[in-house]
Amino acid sequence: MDRIVFLLPVTYAGYVFRLRWGMVALAVAALAMLPRAIFISPDPSNALVESGAVILVGGLVNLGFEKYQRQTERGQQAMLQLEAAQKELQSDAEALRSSERRLAAINAVSSLASQSLELQEVLNVATEKVMEVMDVEVALIYLLDRRAQELVLQVFRGVSGEFATEVERLKVGEGFNGQVAQTGEPLLVANASTDPKLTREAVRREGLQAQVIVPLKSKGEVLGTLCVGVRHPRQFLAEEVELLAAIGVPIGVAIENAHLYQAEKRMRENLSFYLQQVTTAQEEERKRIARELHDETAQELVALSRRLDNLISTSTQLSKRDSMRLEEAQQQVDSILQGIRRFSQDLRPSVLDDLGLLPALEWLASELTRHFGIAIGTAVV
Repeated sequence: MDRIVFLLPVTYAGYVFRLRWGMVALAVAALAMLPRAIFISPDPSNALVESGAVILVGGLVNLGFEKYQRQTERGQQAMLQLEAAQKELQSDAEALRSSERRLAAINAVSSLASQSLELQEVLNVATEKVMEVMDVEVALIYLLDRRAQELVLQVFRGVSGEFATEVERLKVGEGFNGQVAQTGEPLLVANASTDPKLTREAVRREGLQAQVIVPLKSKGEVLGTLCVGVRHPRQFLAEEVELLAAIGVPIGVAIENAHLYQAEKRMRENLSFYLQQVTTAQEEERKRIARELHDETAQELVALSRRLDNLISTSTQLSKRDSMRLEEAQQQVDSILQGIRRFSQDLRPSVLDDLGLLPALEWLASELTRHFGIAIGTAVV
């Protein structure tokens, strides 16, 4: 029993302090048992066998503890590796979902920018997508007024109306957005309320802190700025700045397309106005010529025809031959008079002013049928 008691410290040392110290404890126990077994025990041979058995059992116990602890460590290590793999997988899945959301936001803005010429609609959708993807509280979009060299606030979210009124117009180079419009480069602001470049007190009153501002470009030209921000400390990542810049590209294209559309629309309106003016001038000129033909030339020809008629009917000194020539001349004058009247009617039919377009077309068809024998009709579609 005394020798078996030596197994207790050996077992404890092997379990708590691992194999090395367990074997040390076993060696100490062996040194304590052997002298007694050899010199004190009345039966040294049995004592040596018992001591050897204790040493063997203690060694086997230590080896068993070591094997068990190694298996436990391998299991724990495997569990840690599994947990690390799960965390990495979750991180990759979250990054994939985040990338999908970002790509979806870029695709949504790009699709709308390519399909719609309504700039305000594109800007509203882009603002909502940016706030959703980047998880920000504030979003502002400024458009550049080239003539005034000013940024004009077009869309705002997450700020008060008083703030929007105070920062509605910014000179190029003024404040954070003005600086981005001037340099054409993105800008990170750690704390807008304490930044020395702050030019509007409204930003401090609104409590804005971290901000990211990117230019809205098309063909290398700055057309505005896109600003997002929060009211608490935040460190925006480089990929977030890249995302905001990527969303800014289709917005810049949409702004350029809207400008081109407005310019084309104004050009069409001007062209329509000019055509209307030319048509009006032509109509007025035709009316004037028709009136002069009717009031002056036709009246003179009528007077000439009557004079010829009076001359033929009252003159007794004319020969028969001269009378015939005068009659022929009178007939020519009457024929010319009819042609002038017809020409005057063709230039500006009075029925057009009196009754409208459709009766004028019907009259014109009947005149062509009467003069040329061509059957012409009119129909309303």
